[in-house]
Amino acid sequence: MLFGGLLAVLLVVFVATAGVPLPAELAIVYGGYLVSSGDASAWVVVLVAWLGSIAGAGCLYLLARHAGRPGFTRYGRRMGLSRRHLRRAEDWFDRGGFRTVALARLVPGLRTVISVPAGIAKMSFARFLAATAIGLLVQTVVLVAIGFALGDRWREAGSWTTIVIVVVMVLGVLASVVAWWRAQREDDDA
Repeated sequence: MLFGGLLAVLLVVFVATAGVPLPAELAIVYGGYLVSSGDASAWVVVLVAWLGSIAGAGCLYLLARHAGRPGFTRYGRRMGLSRRHLRRAEDWFDRGGFRTVALARLVPGLRTVISVPAGIAKMSFARFLAATAIGLLVQTVVLVAIGFALGDRWREAGSWTTIVIVVVMVLGVLASVVAWWRAQREDDDA
């Protein structure tokens, strides 16, 4: 259970921070539950979730750096990233750079997207990783603490936990489809 649970946390946070809409926060909270049940160490859960998040964010940054603005202007809508979203993220990034990347990791909706303008702007990879690591460490510790505080309530929920996770994942996929559709319509109008 421990290895499978930690592997699930690692994979979900990696894929989510690489740009795929999955409930990374829920996976990290589940990691906190593993700590409260005695199945894992808090340090191990924080480290696994933190490193998975950094690796995923780094992959998205490198993709954005390689593809550049033209690539994301053309193909970003497939990730639900419209031109308007890209401009907004770039504007926010331009105002703060390092600080923006670190703080964006704490804001739902920006925590993944901020990798794109940082990569497009060719921010130093070392500075990007440092800002990302700081922001994600705060986020990860808070979410693990929430899971720890919930403790046995995860067990009380029993099969409901699985249902909630599945529903959240389905809603995430549906939200991605809607975002993609809107981005395509918005790009067609531009």
